[in-house]
Amino acid sequence: MLSHAGGGGILAAEAIVAALFCPNIYLELSSLMPHHVLEVLAHVPSNRLMIGSDLPESLDIEMGKILGLNIAEGAKRDILYNTTASL
Repeated sequence: MLSHAGGGGILAAEAIVAALFCPNIYLELSSLMPHHVLEVLAHVPSNRLMIGSDLPESLDIEMGKILGLNIAEGAKRDILYNTTASL
């Protein structure tokens, strides 16, 4: 699992490439901006993405970020629960 999708928005492209070539790599999305999450989701299936809080204090922000995205409800469920539960 790559926390912060490999280091936040700065390395999101590299994290996407790693996940595309290595099917055992999952990306955790905390601290990414919503547009970076959408970029990751455009290339990596939602069942390989998971929410993270980075800090307990930021859990509401991280949950709100995912819930506020204009993506399929199934993708939200994957990111918020299913991926982590399957691991």
